[in-house]
Amino acid sequence: QDQLLPRLRISMVEPMAIHLMTTIVGQLAPLVGELTVEVGHTVTFVREFVKDELDLIISNEELADIPRLERHLLCTQGMVALVPGNVPLDSRHPSQLAEDLPLVRFKSGTRVDQEVEEYLHRMGIGTHRRISCASPAPMAQLVESGQAWTIAPPLAMSWLARSLPSIAWVPLPEPTPTRDIHLICGEGRFLDLPKIL
Repeated sequence: QDQLLPRLRISMVEPMAIHLMTTIVGQLAPLVGELTVEVGHTVTFVREFVKDELDLIISNEELADIPRLERHLLCTQGMVALVPGNVPLDSRHPSQLAEDLPLVRFKSGTRVDQEVEEYLHRMGIGTHRRISCASPAPMAQLVESGQAWTIAPPLAMSWLARSLPSIAWVPLPEPTPTRDIHLICGEGRFLDLPKIL
């Protein structure tokens, strides 16, 4: 722990960076000569990671198909419904929301969208009017304006909470879909560094 690493390259998606950046820099700056933290999309990270252009990834993808990796679970987050604040309390169940408002979803084919689809299917909820977005910000704006509702991981949306105060955060009926966040690195490459984080 006392020895300085010459270089460490970390990547994570933006919603995680907003919450984790100060902690990561605070913990690692004394241990690392040159610390680089990139923010972007998981698909890009995986390509760079496989080409050995990154050392650590903080991701909600486990990268289970890539061998010889260490995966350290950082946290598990249960998804929530985000609802316009003027929706009455007795109308905030997902089945009622699906009747009253369009569901805005993450881009089709993404892992989070698949998990939402599976949850809705398990709950017997059909959503006929759908809007999809590639980023959380326009999703949250549609919800705040009263035009839609959504299901999302809290970390993906919480950084928008202060700028969009009229959104209601509603727990989902069980079984709630969850998302794990992992720290991923090459097997045995950084000894106890992942545990420090």
